[in-house]
Amino acid sequence: NLIPHFNADLVMMHKSKIHMMKSADLNKYIVHQTLAFDEVEEAIPINMNTRSFRNQSTGMVYDIGIIAFPVDTLPFKAKGLAENIKTLRNKNTVLFDSLSRKIYGKVKKGQELEIADRKFKVGGLIEFGPNFTRNGWVIMSDSNWLRITPEPHYVNFGLIRAKPGTDLQELKRKICNLNPGEVIAFTAEEQKKRDKHFWTTATPFGIVFGTGLV
Repeated sequence: NLIPHFNADLVMMHKSKIHMMKSADLNKYIVHQTLAFDEVEEAIPINMNTRSFRNQSTGMVYDIGIIAFPVDTLPFKAKGLAENIKTLRNKNTVLFDSLSRKIYGKVKKGQELEIADRKFKVGGLIEFGPNFTRNGWVIMSDSNWLRITPEPHYVNFGLIRAKPGTDLQELKRKICNLNPGEVIAFTAEEQKKRDKHFWTTATPFGIVFGTGLV
């Protein structure tokens, strides 16, 4: 689950995004618009998607989660990110989630990877961990992301850091009013509960798991 790793006060996303892993893109401009509010310290657009990943040992190809963001920010608290983030400034350089499932093979720092039919170098290792929809993760800069995506104007969600003393509920209301038909915002704790409710009540896995608990 990415939510415990959020290094921000609020998460904003498209209204149709019923859980964090659902693909529902938000215009990057709307994320930047929040900087017009005095309460906002930083607004970070986050790209999150999947791309193909080739296991260098077996040659097998699997989907892997991609997270990309501006490298002058630190949107997540994942172990290893702060100490390795500067390497993302380099062209075709990524960070690999060392907690990824074994299907991707044993990945080491300095190794060359094939992602979306392009070559990338591993600048370091971080720890995110897989979830119900992603077996692992690769982290890259937004500029490197643009090399493998056809759509430069949209992101998956935005993370908002508020100034100290901010009324987060009031700031949420302002963010939602930027585009009432498109934008929603939550605190990390609210989004965590929202995701948990979805996965435990609206998916076959959750229903089976809940039945087992009963």
